[in-house]
Amino acid sequence: MMAPEVRDPADALSAEDVLSVVGPSWDAMTPGQREAYGDPDPDGDASHRSHPSLEPPVLSDAALYGPVGAWVRVVAPHTEASPAALLASALVGVGALIGRSPFVVLDGADHHVNLYGLLVGPTSSGRKGTAAARARRLVGGIDPTFHTNILSGLSSGEGLINAIRDARSPSADGKGGDPGVPDKRLLVIAGEFSSVLRAQGRDGNTLSAVLREAWDGWTLRTITKGNPQTATDPHVSVLGMITPDELRRQLGDCDYFSGYLNRFMLVWSERSQLLPFGGNLDPAIEAVAVEDVARAVRSARRCTDLSGFTPTARQWWREAYPGLTTGRPGRVGAAIQRGAAQVRRVALLYAALDGEGEVDARHLQAAGALWDYCAQTATYVFGRSELSQRAQRLEAALLAAGPTGMSRTGIRRAVGSNNVKAEEIEAALRELRDCGAARFCRDDQTGGRSREVWVHVRHLRPAPLLGRDGSNGSEAAPVGAGDASHRSHPSLNTPKLCPTCGSDDLTWTADGYRCERCALAGASS
Repeated sequence: MMAPEVRDPADALSAEDVLSVVGPSWDAMTPGQREAYGDPDPDGDASHRSHPSLEPPVLSDAALYGPVGAWVRVVAPHTEASPAALLASALVGVGALIGRSPFVVLDGADHHVNLYGLLVGPTSSGRKGTAAARARRLVGGIDPTFHTNILSGLSSGEGLINAIRDARSPSADGKGGDPGVPDKRLLVIAGEFSSVLRAQGRDGNTLSAVLREAWDGWTLRTITKGNPQTATDPHVSVLGMITPDELRRQLGDCDYFSGYLNRFMLVWSERSQLLPFGGNLDPAIEAVAVEDVARAVRSARRCTDLSGFTPTARQWWREAYPGLTTGRPGRVGAAIQRGAAQVRRVALLYAALDGEGEVDARHLQAAGALWDYCAQTATYVFGRSELSQRAQRLEAALLAAGPTGMSRTGIRRAVGSNNVKAEEIEAALRELRDCGAARFCRDDQTGGRSREVWVHVRHLRPAPLLGRDGSNGSEAAPVGAGDASHRSHPSLNTPKLCPTCGSDDLTWTADGYRCERCALAGASS
């Protein structure tokens, strides 16, 4: 059967026309989209605002797992807060409530269920505070005394350590004794996380370093001469709220690349619905959902080492691990670099709430779905801000081209080949590939030499990508037969291998994958 001709729709478009034929335009964007993209030139030409790939993150239903997921399903219809923000806020709060009992060992380091969540969304319509208030109500319903373990106004590392400080014996003259704080569980709720970023940016401020060590569960220390303090076995959880513009503006390069940002799960938060008269949640139904979570919390506290995997979990993790640990360049890569540890922590929390002795594939799948949303948030907030103008223009052309994509000829025309060097076009394509915006396929149905066709990832959905980092040829193709339900995020997919010889030298054709090694062996015989 003859394959359909691969056309270049951009052949009919000039470089100047490309950005005007795709949307959404600035005027058509939602307030959240405008704030996520920002306005780098508010007084200048608005043509740059027609950015084509601003799609808010989408939360998979798989993330709403267990009693916490059930609580979200009960509450979400009666609040304007988004399900993703409710879920993340609740998991942070419940993880703080449980304490240090459940843990998992990763490469010699203990990881507990203390999570750092950062709700990112518009000022007026983000409903970040609404989600946090709902989660705080949940925690209070489980343990009314836990409000003494909730802290706000975080400004220094010394202040955080003081909140969970160890006891100290008095000196020989009876002075200097301190009973300390026996309960090392601490939930920090930072409604204005931008103030936290400003505070830790001051010279001599130790907050960033202390927060990193607290996430790791290390003993915290101040080394001030006058009043040294320690906090042994800390269990610190953080829930912050910030707008995307403040996040981009306040974060310094050190925060991006020192391992500070990637300890936070970035969660896009925007109003999910309009409820001018509020919700109508039946208190009795809410009480049942809260009691279910409370029962699971009591069960989780009896769990200890959950480093073990069920057989299905081992298979899931074996396939997901390469994608979770493969780095990506730039700020997006820095934000999601700790993906493996984050997925394991959330899966640990889900397993502990189930009262399980091992982590199962369903726990990993739910954790992977939440991390998928976090990775989408990082790309939504940071990804396109790093693209060069040429890469943005080329992305617009690929979106306009549709699922048939563009060949190199069409790409050269779209960027204005008369004035652009080939290596500059290659650099723009590499930018799009590295940020997960575009992939290339090989079209072998040309009657001669195969040609390279680039396609925007929006036109490949819902088919997962072969690898967001572009490794193993960066070829994109529809998913073949088989169950891929556990692959909730493109970066969790491992490259396909030939079932006959195990080679990864695969080419996508109209008839499916073709193994070049097997094809060569067949020709030789």
